[in-house]
Amino acid sequence: MSTRRKRNSNLLMIVFASMISIVFFQGCSTDKFFVKKDISSISSIKVAMKETPSFTKDTAGNRVVGALLLGGIGAYTAVRLGGKAMKEQYNLPDFGQLVMIKFAERARKEINNWPEMIIEDQPVEEIDTHLSGTLLVFSVNYWGVGYGGIGSAKGFTSEVKVKMVESGNNLLWEKNFTYKSKEFNRNRPLKEFEADNGKLLKDEIGFAAEETVSDFIQHFKGGK
Repeated sequence: MSTRRKRNSNLLMIVFASMISIVFFQGCSTDKFFVKKDISSISSIKVAMKETPSFTKDTAGNRVVGALLLGGIGAYTAVRLGGKAMKEQYNLPDFGQLVMIKFAERARKEINNWPEMIIEDQPVEEIDTHLSGTLLVFSVNYWGVGYGGIGSAKGFTSEVKVKMVESGNNLLWEKNFTYKSKEFNRNRPLKEFEADNGKLLKDEIGFAAEETVSDFIQHFKGGK
């Protein structure tokens, strides 16, 4: 194969890998304001989270190596493996659990008449359509560092959805929120996030969780 053809082939694989990552990382956007007028009509809420997906380290290097070895799926696998190693090395928190706990703590203080909560220790797989009472579920669609897609800046990105349902899977409230470091002027090179045992990355994850919770609470109270 000529050098030019090989270069074009590699470029196609990189573009394909980028398209695959976008498909995997995009969450749906279906927001719904709280349908009941008064939260005090609910005596208690069961709070849970779905299992948090793999942390990702989405860099050009990971994509190229993975794409060269296994194509688009290989690029996605390399991004996940890079994130897994990074999460273990710096002992990063579970982002879904972090958002769930922060929301529970702040909802008591910031939402009038917020009911008693029963917080589940283990992740749930699916929402039980036959549940009795009210269930609040947090699910992380994506969280990671690096390039979030073609042309996007470096930084941390997360996508989280909160959903409140009652008996019969009746939807009471739903909100999606995407956090991007660059939108808060906090994006920085990965080497800075990784310095000092990942100190700045941990700070960024905590900040993203707070911003996510703030968005959820504002929306629940009738804001945007």
